Amino acid sequence: MRAYPWHALPRVTREHARSTGALADLVDVNALSVARETLGSLLDVEVAVAAGPAGAVSATMKSLAEVEPRTAINSTNTPGDANSVYRISQPGSYYLTGNVQGALGKSGIQITSSNVTLDLNGFSLEGVAGA
Repeated sequence: MRAYPWHALPRVTREHARSTGALADLVDVNALSVARETLGSLLDVEVAVAAGPAGAVSATMKSLAEVEPRTAINSTNTPGDANSVYRISQPGSYYLTGNVQGALGKSGIQITSSNVTLDLNGFSLEGVAGA
Protein backbone atom coordinates (compact mmCIF):
# COMPACT_ATOMS: atom_id res chain seq x y z
CA MET A 1 0.00 0.00 0.00
CA ARG A 2 1.38 3.41 -0.97
CA ALA A 3 0.52 6.61 0.86
CA TYR A 4 0.24 9.94 -0.92
CA PRO A 5 0.02 13.34 0.75
CA TRP A 6 -3.39 14.90 0.28
CA HIS A 7 -2.03 17.82 -1.76
CA ALA A 8 -0.30 15.48 -4.23
CA LEU A 9 -3.54 13.90 -5.44
CA PRO A 10 -4.47 14.99 -8.98
CA ARG A 11 -7.19 17.56 -9.44
CA VAL A 12 -10.44 16.17 -10.78
CA THR A 13 -12.23 18.22 -13.39
CA ARG A 14 -15.71 17.71 -14.76
CA GLU A 15 -14.26 17.14 -18.24
CA HIS A 16 -11.84 14.51 -16.95
CA ALA A 17 -14.61 12.75 -15.05
CA ARG A 18 -16.84 12.70 -18.13
CA SER A 19 -14.07 11.50 -20.43
CA THR A 20 -13.21 8.62 -18.11
CA GLY A 21 -16.84 7.59 -17.60
CA ALA A 22 -16.98 8.74 -13.97
CA LEU A 23 -20.31 9.78 -12.52
CA ALA A 24 -19.72 13.51 -13.00
CA ASP A 25 -23.44 14.29 -13.03
CA LEU A 26 -23.90 12.73 -9.59
CA VAL A 27 -20.81 14.22 -7.97
CA ASP A 28 -19.92 17.88 -7.87
CA VAL A 29 -16.27 17.52 -8.85
CA ASN A 30 -15.67 21.25 -8.42
CA ALA A 31 -16.71 20.95 -4.78
CA LEU A 32 -14.37 17.98 -4.40
CA SER A 33 -11.48 20.03 -5.77
CA VAL A 34 -12.26 22.89 -3.37
CA ALA A 35 -12.52 20.44 -0.46
CA ARG A 36 -9.20 18.92 -1.54
CA GLU A 37 -7.51 22.32 -1.49
CA THR A 38 -9.13 23.40 1.79
CA LEU A 39 -8.44 20.19 3.66
CA GLY A 40 -4.97 19.93 2.19
CA SER A 41 -4.07 23.34 3.47
CA LEU A 42 -5.64 22.85 6.91
CA LEU A 43 -4.59 19.32 7.66
CA ASP A 44 -1.56 17.20 7.06
CA VAL A 45 -3.57 14.31 5.63
CA GLU A 46 -2.29 11.35 3.71
CA VAL A 47 -4.46 9.15 1.55
CA ALA A 48 -3.55 5.51 1.20
CA VAL A 49 -3.90 4.00 -2.24
CA ALA A 50 -3.91 0.24 -2.41
CA ALA A 51 -1.33 -1.31 -4.66
CA GLY A 52 -2.15 -4.72 -6.07
CA PRO A 53 -1.55 -7.91 -4.11
CA ALA A 54 2.08 -8.75 -3.36
CA GLY A 55 1.78 -12.21 -4.89
CA ALA A 56 -0.67 -14.68 -6.30
CA VAL A 57 -4.11 -14.57 -4.74
CA SER A 58 -5.18 -17.78 -3.03
CA ALA A 59 -8.04 -18.91 -0.84
CA THR A 60 -7.62 -18.18 2.85
CA MET A 61 -11.01 -19.27 4.13
CA LYS A 62 -11.48 -22.34 6.26
CA SER A 63 -14.10 -24.92 5.45
CA LEU A 64 -17.01 -25.45 7.83
CA ALA A 65 -15.47 -28.77 8.89
CA GLU A 66 -12.31 -26.92 9.97
CA VAL A 67 -14.23 -24.24 11.87
CA GLU A 68 -16.77 -26.52 13.52
CA PRO A 69 -16.46 -30.24 12.86
CA ARG A 70 -19.98 -31.69 12.57
CA THR A 71 -21.31 -35.20 12.38
CA ALA A 72 -24.38 -36.26 10.42
CA ILE A 73 -26.97 -38.16 12.42
CA ASN A 74 -27.48 -41.49 10.67
CA SER A 75 -27.29 -45.23 11.34
CA THR A 76 -23.55 -45.29 10.62
CA ASN A 77 -22.38 -42.33 12.74
CA THR A 78 -24.95 -42.47 15.53
CA PRO A 79 -26.46 -45.95 15.59
CA GLY A 80 -29.40 -46.48 17.89
CA ASP A 81 -29.98 -49.24 20.39
CA ALA A 82 -32.95 -51.01 21.98
CA ASN A 83 -34.14 -47.67 23.44
CA SER A 84 -33.54 -45.22 20.56
CA VAL A 85 -33.49 -44.83 16.80
CA TYR A 86 -30.27 -42.77 17.04
CA ARG A 87 -27.91 -42.41 19.99
CA ILE A 88 -25.36 -39.63 20.55
CA SER A 89 -22.78 -40.68 23.13
CA GLN A 90 -19.86 -38.35 22.40
CA PRO A 91 -19.53 -34.55 22.81
CA GLY A 92 -19.63 -32.60 19.56
CA SER A 93 -21.81 -30.94 16.97
CA TYR A 94 -24.40 -33.04 15.16
CA TYR A 95 -26.91 -32.30 12.40
CA LEU A 96 -29.88 -33.93 10.70
CA THR A 97 -29.86 -34.75 7.00
CA GLY A 98 -33.57 -35.63 6.90
CA ASN A 99 -36.65 -36.05 9.08
CA VAL A 100 -36.35 -38.55 11.93
CA GLN A 101 -39.28 -40.95 12.14
CA GLY A 102 -39.82 -42.32 15.63
CA ALA A 103 -40.39 -45.98 16.41
CA LEU A 104 -42.91 -47.42 18.86
CA GLY A 105 -41.33 -47.70 22.33
CA LYS A 106 -38.11 -45.88 21.34
CA SER A 107 -36.72 -42.37 21.62
CA GLY A 108 -36.01 -40.68 18.31
CA ILE A 109 -32.60 -39.32 19.32
CA GLN A 110 -31.11 -40.20 22.69
CA ILE A 111 -28.28 -37.94 23.89
CA THR A 112 -26.17 -39.51 26.63
CA SER A 113 -23.25 -37.07 26.64
CA SER A 114 -22.79 -33.45 27.71
CA ASN A 115 -21.51 -30.70 25.40
CA VAL A 116 -23.64 -31.73 22.44
CA THR A 117 -24.99 -29.30 19.86
CA LEU A 118 -27.85 -30.56 17.70
CA ASP A 119 -28.82 -28.75 14.49
CA LEU A 120 -32.18 -29.93 13.17
CA ASN A 121 -31.28 -28.21 9.89
CA GLY A 122 -34.98 -27.46 9.24
CA PHE A 123 -36.00 -31.12 9.54
CA SER A 124 -38.52 -32.63 11.96
CA LEU A 125 -38.59 -35.23 14.71
CA GLU A 126 -41.80 -37.13 13.96
CA GLY A 127 -43.45 -39.35 16.50
CA VAL A 128 -45.62 -42.41 15.87
CA ALA A 129 -49.22 -42.98 16.86
CA GLY A 130 -49.60 -44.64 20.25
CA ALA A 131 -46.14 -43.66 21.48
